[in-house]
Amino acid sequence: MKHRHLFGASFLAISLSAPAAFALTPDEVWANWQAMSATTGATITAASTVTNGPTLEVSGISVAFKAPMDEGGYTATVDKMTFTDKGDGTVEVKASDAVPFVLTIVPEPGKAPVEVGMTISQPGMSIIASGTAAETTYDFSAPTFAFEVTSLKVPDEPTPSDFKAKGTGTNMVGHYVVATADGKTSVTSTATIEGVSYEISGSDPQGAGNVAITGSVADLKADSNTVMLGSEAMKDISAALKAGFMMKSALSTGKIDFNLSGSDPQGPVSVKASFAGSNFGLQLDKDRVDYGFGLIGAAIDASVPDLPMPVKAGWGETSMHLALPIAQTTDPQDYAATVKLVDVTVDEAIWSMFDPGAALKHDPVTLILDLAGGMAWTVDILEPGALESSNMPAQLFSLDLKEVLAKAVGTEIGATGGLTFDNSDLFTFGGIPAPTGKITVTMKGVNALIDALVSMGLVPEDQVMGARMMLAMFAKPGAGPDELISEIEFKDKAILVNGQPMPM
Repeated sequence: MKHRHLFGASFLAISLSAPAAFALTPDEVWANWQAMSATTGATITAASTVTNGPTLEVSGISVAFKAPMDEGGYTATVDKMTFTDKGDGTVEVKASDAVPFVLTIVPEPGKAPVEVGMTISQPGMSIIASGTAAETTYDFSAPTFAFEVTSLKVPDEPTPSDFKAKGTGTNMVGHYVVATADGKTSVTSTATIEGVSYEISGSDPQGAGNVAITGSVADLKADSNTVMLGSEAMKDISAALKAGFMMKSALSTGKIDFNLSGSDPQGPVSVKASFAGSNFGLQLDKDRVDYGFGLIGAAIDASVPDLPMPVKAGWGETSMHLALPIAQTTDPQDYAATVKLVDVTVDEAIWSMFDPGAALKHDPVTLILDLAGGMAWTVDILEPGALESSNMPAQLFSLDLKEVLAKAVGTEIGATGGLTFDNSDLFTFGGIPAPTGKITVTMKGVNALIDALVSMGLVPEDQVMGARMMLAMFAKPGAGPDELISEIEFKDKAILVNGQPMPM
């Protein structure tokens, strides 16, 4: 995870919450909004401020932010913002419907930045701040919002004259609480959006093709909890984590649709994809990092010139999850790693290219690896260069195979079991901590697969006998037909397979 990604996510959380962090008067809201934004590294100025009864009117607002390490930034201008004392302890904040915004991205150090100009609009947005200066509740809603790219500058690259990108959203509702104490600001938030749609199109300036993309995302929901420090502290993420910076966020969506059409010199291009839903999660603090994402119910239909036929594929679920300790300890800490690719299917036209005689079973493919256990870092991985300075930066204490499964072409291979490791013995197994425990591997349909590969001519018949002999050496018959079981045990610094010791 790069420094700029962490900083950008943290800055976004504070930027969105800033107007709510202030107390009961319009002047306090405006002053503290400037102060809060400054802690994230942004500079805010205004051409004028005028008090008109219960309302503070601020005009000609300019916001500028420069990311650390010269990685880009943004500028924005707001014609007018009003902060109105509603007389009941709350402050209503309103802004101009349209906000011009210029984003700069430095692709590589020393390179000229890419500049993207856009207009962001949120007509009818309602913002209400309540509570106290130390702990403020912030509620907002917008019936619609939109963005549109107005300019695009890519250094040393011709820019399409007909490039367009825009999007709209409906029914955004959110609520969060901002609390400030001891130099730290915590933001707990939740928000929902009924739907978002977008369009992107353009032509190659040199006439090599064109592309048009449309898409939509339904039922977005986001929850987050962030503790931020001052802007100086946030310049060093490692130090900030040790000082109390943390973030926890979760995002989920309903149906996703994506459509691409276009052409290149070889011919037309078409890609259609849909997903029943998605999810994303990230948690980071001084002790742990936890990251994961998933896509469910996929259906993809693609036709491109480089492929001899259209590709139709799908899956039930694809997901990844990784949880690791960060803190340096002597005692084992929990870790987990999961990768899932469930019920993957492809069109029969693709199967026919590899298996025209249908010798293999064309069942959906599933691959699952779900591991957990205990480990400990022997170095402080938050210190620069710590992993490179140690030959053994981590100790592995245990491994639990919660689920290991592979299903394809009529076969199924699974494994269960667990191991513990003796980190004082790095000699018996050639640098790996000596394991103790048992893993059971179950194989179904392997002999039928071998027969099918022989009938297809992919495996010479004279090699089949050797393959079956190897299976007999390391596996024993299971309870079902064409089922084999192999019990691999690590015991007393030796390896046993189905009770028989193996040479080391």
